[in-house]
Amino acid sequence: MKKGFTLIELIVYIGISSIVLVTAVNIAWNLIVSNANSQGKSEVYFNSRFALHQLQLQVRAAEDFITGSSTFGSHPGVLTLDYPGEGTDVIFDTYTKNISVGGESVTIRKLRIKEGAADYVDITSDKVDIINFTLHDLTRWSEKTNINIELTIEKVNPGGDPNYDASISLETALSVRE
Repeated sequence: MKKGFTLIELIVYIGISSIVLVTAVNIAWNLIVSNANSQGKSEVYFNSRFALHQLQLQVRAAEDFITGSSTFGSHPGVLTLDYPGEGTDVIFDTYTKNISVGGESVTIRKLRIKEGAADYVDITSDKVDIINFTLHDLTRWSEKTNINIELTIEKVNPGGDPNYDASISLETALSVRE
């Protein structure tokens, strides 16, 4: 008597193995996509919090903002803060930069700061794009010098894959010191 598998046993084995394999691949793929999505959201969140923190620190330490060299009410905005002393003004603005993502060239907008005579320093990373940086002078409605800041940051996603989308829109009002 020969021992071995019957055709039916072999088909059942292949069927069960296929189901287990497809399930394992599906779970692994979902974990990879979920991890990438989570990393994108973390990057957007970190950049937005860091940018707002820098704006908050500088605005609150300034004496006033210089209306003539600031751009209000449109994107991209420019904020020039007046500090005591010559050549110590602080400027927040955006600029465009070409980066390479997955072999594809992408143009992004970055937020940066310039303190006094120093060079500009990027506030946001190359992994995010500034979609909106709009400033509004709220001083006329208040006794203090106030500014409203609208900031929208989006993860760079050249393929437009919805699994990798991440963005955040923030709005805050800040007052310069008295």
